Amino acid sequence: MDGSSEQNNKIMDYQRMLSAGLVDEAAQQKIKHTVKNVQRMLLPISVRIPYATYLQLPEAVFKPRRTMLLLLLFTETVTYYHQYQRQLKTDQTTGEQYIESTPEDIETAFTLLETTLLKKSDELSDACRGFFEKLKAYLKELDTDTFHSRDVRTALRVSPSSLGRYLYELDRTGHIRIVKGNRYKGFEYKVQLWQDMETFAGDTKKLIASILQQIRSVTRIPSVTQSTDGLHNLQKDSKKGAVTHDS
Repeated sequence: MDGSSEQNNKIMDYQRMLSAGLVDEAAQQKIKHTVKNVQRMLLPISVRIPYATYLQLPEAVFKPRRTMLLLLLFTETVTYYHQYQRQLKTDQTTGEQYIESTPEDIETAFTLLETTLLKKSDELSDACRGFFEKLKAYLKELDTDTFHSRDVRTALRVSPSSLGRYLYELDRTGHIRIVKGNRYKGFEYKVQLWQDMETFAGDTKKLIASILQQIRSVTRIPSVTQSTDGLHNLQKDSKKGAVTHDS
């Protein structure tokens, strides 16, 4: 869930426009009906990702098994919604008809999951990350890397209890450290990590680009299966071509 101030402003702007009668609700309903009709046209069809063995996740992701499953499901979903633009294939062993994901589908899935990958690789909670980014922006304006908690609480309008939790979490994870002070007069903190998420985002984009380049360089060889009589079968394209509705 996006709890950023930008998202809050967008929602409140929409609420104000809706109350003022400036939203074309009829047009919105038309779009909803169009989406529903498009979904009704989708046929139940299996999806296979021939490049699944090339997919990798950044090592910084804390829950790689769950995240990998999410990436595969997103890729399958993108392919499924493009079923009318995909060649219908038939497994000669099982007779099952299916469509295959393309490198473009995988790229789209990575794009849709970019924010999720960053969050799943962030050791800070969402609330603490939001505070830390605001804190860094505030300190950059002052051209300093140190701060006192009382000044930050006033400038960023953070409650004392929330500020205490954020500072504890940031100190525990090494994002900030105490440079001087005491519990009675207050502490002075120094930011230790300025580009942690930017660095990870850059590394993630490089990894994704490398994976996509490797996938695109692969020559697609039809899968070979072996039947009970010892003969090898190739998975061939279905004579039906693309996915179509029966008349």
